[in-house]
Amino acid sequence: MARVKSVRTRQFKKLFDRLPPHIQEIARWKFELFKTNPYHPSFHRRIIQSTAHLPHPHHEFRITREYRATCFMDGDIHVWVFIGSHAAFDQTY
Repeated sequence: MARVKSVRTRQFKKLFDRLPPHIQEIARWKFELFKTNPYHPSFHRRIIQSTAHLPHPHHEFRITREYRATCFMDGDIHVWVFIGSHAAFDQTY
């Protein structure tokens, strides 16, 4: 399988830097998995319903039970825009 193309926004990088170190480590591991298998069942990947009407619907990925990351597709590139706790996710989306 070809490697997946993706970029992180500045906001995503800032949010990532604020995560607890152990969550950062898990997120890095999950991202390595994502690059080879973006549909791995452990992600529980889904379209965020509140964004379904947008030109670029956002996709939610599970990092842990408490943490999520989101991206949208720009052509064949995943653009990462959010990573954080489930509570922060609920406030954002």
